[in-house]
Amino acid sequence: MSTKIRQLYDEAAAFHTQAKAILAEFGDTLPAEKAEQVDMLLDQVEAKTAEAKRLERAEEAEKALSQPDRKPIFSGGGEI
Repeated sequence: MSTKIRQLYDEAAAFHTQAKAILAEFGDTLPAEKAEQVDMLLDQVEAKTAEAKRLERAEEAEKALSQPDRKPIFSGGGEI
């Protein structure tokens, strides 16, 4: 896992921790302003996680495509 991917997951975790702290502090009496803040924090969690997953997929594709022993796309006889 690259440093950038780890950093994105760490940032997502930090946003999640902040959101959980607000929810724990206010419980069922969450004011509208705090609810908006929690929503924004959780949006950041989703955005950072999605970006990390996108970079992971790109790394996996790069590894698979750079391997010299890749299996051919087409198998079997005949001409194309």
